[in-house]
Amino acid sequence: MTSNRLALPCLSALIATASASFAADLHVPGDFATVQAAHDAAIAGDRIILAPGIYPAEDWQISKAVTIMSLSGPLSTVVSGEAKGAAARAFSISTSPTDPPVHIEGLSFFSTSENLISASDVELRHCRFLRNGGVGAFGGALRIFSGAVISASQCSFELCVADGAGAVAAFSSSLEFRYCMFLQNAATWTGGPSEGGALHLVDSAAQFLGCSFVGNTASIGGAICRWWGNPTVPVTDCSFLNNSSNWNCCVACVGCDSTMPPGFGLDCNVNGIDDAVEVLLEPTRDPNQDGVPDICQCTADLVNDTVVNGADMAIVLNFWGTDGSQFPGVDIDGDGIVNGADLAAVLNAWGPCPQ
Repeated sequence: MTSNRLALPCLSALIATASASFAADLHVPGDFATVQAAHDAAIAGDRIILAPGIYPAEDWQISKAVTIMSLSGPLSTVVSGEAKGAAARAFSISTSPTDPPVHIEGLSFFSTSENLISASDVELRHCRFLRNGGVGAFGGALRIFSGAVISASQCSFELCVADGAGAVAAFSSSLEFRYCMFLQNAATWTGGPSEGGALHLVDSAAQFLGCSFVGNTASIGGAICRWWGNPTVPVTDCSFLNNSSNWNCCVACVGCDSTMPPGFGLDCNVNGIDDAVEVLLEPTRDPNQDGVPDICQCTADLVNDTVVNGADMAIVLNFWGTDGSQFPGVDIDGDGIVNGADLAAVLNAWGPCPQ
């Protein structure tokens, strides 16, 4: 009996540990009416998953290491500051610096006021910030401070406006941006020099890889402005084009140029979204990775007769399992093998090609 009594507490502890580490999916609005309600019920590691739709910006108070993500991607899942008739903040994140990262993935934030990240580790992936900010804001999309650590990959910051730092302002923090786009953001303060059309860095370490800065404006630092404590800003393989000034933006620049990446300024499917932004945010729209949504190219029309039908399917089946080199284009998604993904591309495009 003694050994059993000793074993039971150990078993209980194991069960408690397993329960504490279990990560659940909390669906909005399926399980909870709002993201805030889902967050308040969540434990660290849970995922809050938003169905497609437009959600009003309600200044989520995020204090747990959760993932907030869309079910279907950022172009169909929008958090809007205008949904209630007035601009509002979408989120404020403040977790312990020792907590795991907060993840925000696959969401668009439209016309929200500056969103706050304080002393937190946050990872942003495939997020869109469009027309955020306003008078009195410093960092139209994001205001980052108090030792926060931010990683952003394949995000776009478009047409954001603030007194200073059109898109992102960082104070005493650490930032990494990978393959992000900063398009036509503006610092507009009229009381003195406006600083940082896209980003303003104060006592903050930052690095950029494969990013594009196009048409950002400020009187100082049209692309990036840095102050205090920033001896270098490593910038690698980035593009700078038509910014009002690039002062301070390329202190340690390697492989940078002024080339317009594919798809900029184009909207082949007339959906109101720049092609370059569309394929950045949702890469599945461009399987052949040429910077243009494949729906515009009718890549599944293998016989080139302006319609996708059984003839194209037959070609895929005839070359099934090969590398596609014997019939150029049959490996529609370009992954090196003709398989179900290519057949799916034919079925998804079935019918007349877009004009």
